[in-house]
Amino acid sequence: MKKIVSYCLGLALLISGISCDLETSPKSSRKVKKGVFWKSPNSTDVYITGKSIKLEIADRQDKQIDSVVYFAGTKKLGVQVGTQGIDWDTKGEKLGRRQVVAKVYQNGRLKKMSGKLNLMSGNTPIFYDYTVVNKYPHSTTAYTQGLEFDGDVLYESTGQYGHSSIRKVSLTTGEVLKEHKLSLNRFGEGLTIFDDKLIQLTWRSVMGYVYDKDSFDYIRSFPYGKSKEGWGLCNDGKYLYKSDGSHKIYKLDPVTFEELDNIQITSNKSVFTQINELEWVNGEIWANVYTSNFILRIEPNTGEVLGIIQLGGLLTDKEANDKNVDYLNGIAYHKASDKIYVTGKNWPSMFEIKLAER
Repeated sequence: MKKIVSYCLGLALLISGISCDLETSPKSSRKVKKGVFWKSPNSTDVYITGKSIKLEIADRQDKQIDSVVYFAGTKKLGVQVGTQGIDWDTKGEKLGRRQVVAKVYQNGRLKKMSGKLNLMSGNTPIFYDYTVVNKYPHSTTAYTQGLEFDGDVLYESTGQYGHSSIRKVSLTTGEVLKEHKLSLNRFGEGLTIFDDKLIQLTWRSVMGYVYDKDSFDYIRSFPYGKSKEGWGLCNDGKYLYKSDGSHKIYKLDPVTFEELDNIQITSNKSVFTQINELEWVNGEIWANVYTSNFILRIEPNTGEVLGIIQLGGLLTDKEANDKNVDYLNGIAYHKASDKIYVTGKNWPSMFEIKLAER
């Protein structure tokens, strides 16, 4: 992305429960609302994954409720008979802003009610520091957006209008071995390799591209779904994972590129936005947070932030103050050697790092 505005690392946490109709004060001239309402949960509670949440619909005039069927997305949570309510076991549930739907059956009629709550992690993320193991040259003209190994070969996607490309790069020398330049009106973004194909996103063109990995020949393009921008991209060998600069990561079909699902990146205190370049590392998604020196370790099924890697100080003061140098961005995992490499936009170096739990 272009450097436009610096954003906070964490999005302020909003704790809001399922909305319901409230009875009007006796002093009010308005009539008291009648009918069914959400008795539980309420808007002041904080909800932690792994713990049960009481879901209960009641009637203000204590009229009989035949049954209530509760859903979270397409998942059926249970059935309330009468006024007993149910307990929603949230172990393994996706985090973030969740919608709960209640189908209320009363006197032969069906009423559908819905609301939202925030489900947070019950675990504090592990914080990591680093040591530099090796340092390699990196092109200061490479506005790094995507970085990925295929065996020992390093591929890189670069951005900026008029300068966007996909490249095959020598790790040890920084030499560009092969390059394909994008159209002047395309801003290159995240890159991943799937089934011998290079898949590259663009920023605001609502379009991604597929190339032959060896020849860089164009194969096809694909549109985005609900995610209107392209930022980061990675894969687990079965699915693609795409970020769009928000607090979400989308799960994509690697053939049709349909958005199948999404997770919201959430810790025990915050929902994180500005999720940028992605890398699949040993069953986790690692993500740069744009405009920061942080990388998040993310559980791909729930969105839980497992760890936060602090990478400040990689560049010298002189390098960091260079007006051409931009933010940290670019994670490459070399699976065979279990090594992690990072760089940034127009950085002069790429770093092999080793992590240490703080």
